Amino acid sequence: MHSSKQLKALEKSIEETENVPVRTQLYDGGVIPSIMQATESNQIDLIVMGTLGRTGLRNKIVGSRTAEILSESELPVFLGSPADHRQQTKYNIEPVRM
Repeated sequence: MHSSKQLKALEKSIEETENVPVRTQLYDGGVIPSIMQATESNQIDLIVMGTLGRTGLRNKIVGSRTAEILSESELPVFLGSPADHRQQTKYNIEPVRM
């Protein structure tokens, strides 16, 4: 399935199951420049990212891409990590910068 079709299917699924409006966009290019472009062109006021890094020991708690967004963005960033499997919620969310 093409990426834009996958995003539209995910958008529809979230809207139906969670009853919240969702808008998706697909960007070409690197992750960091795409996130920065999206925040600037869409009047974004909050960035939410995961905390599990996949590369390097120093990035085990906060991923390298998340660390880069934290250093480059002037927006507040909320970090989410997978919750303990015994908890009711799917994610633990914690504010990083307000």
